[in-house]
Amino acid sequence: MLNAIIVGGDKSTDYIIKTFINNNIPFIVVNGNREVAEYLSKNNNIEVYYGPTNKLSTYQDLNLENIDLVVAMEKSDVKNYTIVALLKKYFDVKRSIAIVNDPDNLEAFHLLGVDVPISNSYLLAQSILNDSNIHELTKRVTIENGEISIIEITLRPYYKIVGQTLMEIKFPVPVTVCAVCRKEVIIVPNGGTRFLEGDRLIISLFSKDQHKIIKFIKR
Repeated sequence: MLNAIIVGGDKSTDYIIKTFINNNIPFIVVNGNREVAEYLSKNNNIEVYYGPTNKLSTYQDLNLENIDLVVAMEKSDVKNYTIVALLKKYFDVKRSIAIVNDPDNLEAFHLLGVDVPISNSYLLAQSILNDSNIHELTKRVTIENGEISIIEITLRPYYKIVGQTLMEIKFPVPVTVCAVCRKEVIIVPNGGTRFLEGDRLIISLFSKDQHKIIKFIKR
């Protein structure tokens, strides 16, 4: 069973805590703001550990031997990366999710070993774009500790690759087009497969390259 530690954040962390409780996920909460710590503790009837979230000493007296996942939710990207680095190095925590407050730091977080960096600003921007472009990017799944992504993109008539064959397209980074969903038919593509308006492409690629591919396809 997954065991998690939720670190930092404000009163909105309450939602994450309730989600873990409702799904019977064991967790520990650490917060560096005394007021927030007391609020989270009282509101959920749980113990919340108070202390500087980016200091090793805060975690040394906690029983973290069986923790599998760290969720870092501070307002500082430096703090969130430090939290992940500390818990991975000293407590062998295998998986990490971290809030990225500055979207420009997303790729850096990937490169530095954060398994699932999440930027609320980026997601909001993408949601706006997706709504205005009728959901070009409809699904995303990560595997292999977040290093590989599988994404689904619906081709719009104005996309440059519409009408081209797989062989003709020069992708800027390594990708594998695993399948083409065309109405009720699923096609395993080869070099001669021609992409049509409305096709849904199932693509696997390195997570760090997904933004480049989405931008390339949407040209």
